[in-house]
Amino acid sequence: LTRTLKTVWKTQLSLGGSLCEASSANGLLYCWGVRDRQYTLEGLDWNTGKSAFHYTVGESQRYNPGGGYMIVAPNGALDCGCMGGMGLVRIKPVTASAKPK
Repeated sequence: LTRTLKTVWKTQLSLGGSLCEASSANGLLYCWGVRDRQYTLEGLDWNTGKSAFHYTVGESQRYNPGGGYMIVAPNGALDCGCMGGMGLVRIKPVTASAKPK
């Protein structure tokens, strides 16, 4: 039995500084990223690597994940640890009743 590691997709996004978290419930990979010098929360399609969404948090170092973690909570919310005394950033999912009409 031979095992090999094969690259399936790559991204040009800057995703350094934290551990990404995969959600088998929706097939997304959640990561901290940086776009235009702003920290972002990135949602990537696990199978293709394409961006499903990104949420801009801000440019302050308090949003720097500093190698921190991200946890997908049972209700679908994301708990993200940050530096600078911020504690946790909780980004809750949009529910069907909260979607604009």
